[in-house]
Amino acid sequence: MLVAALAFLVPKTLKTFRQIDAAVAQVNELSDQAKTSLEGIDRMVENMNTVIVENTDEVNEAMDKISKIDFDKLNQSIKTLSDTIAPLAGLFGRFQ
Repeated sequence: MLVAALAFLVPKTLKTFRQIDAAVAQVNELSDQAKTSLEGIDRMVENMNTVIVENTDEVNEAMDKISKIDFDKLNQSIKTLSDTIAPLAGLFGRFQ
């Protein structure tokens, strides 16, 4: 009876151990893939930080220049230019 029980249990136990080994191998593989993905994400975030830091000075400089623009004077200059060019545009428009 002991031999019959062992004959039944040993193959099942070996099959279970093989399945456990396969599952552990899959977990290890997934763990390696996750580690690789996280390393890639870390590099991407580091690159984004570098881009942001490198461009902060340029953005600040551009914003400083934009804040110094006198839009009222700019609009007046555009209107003056338009008023000056309008007669010439009419003149050249007649020859088309």
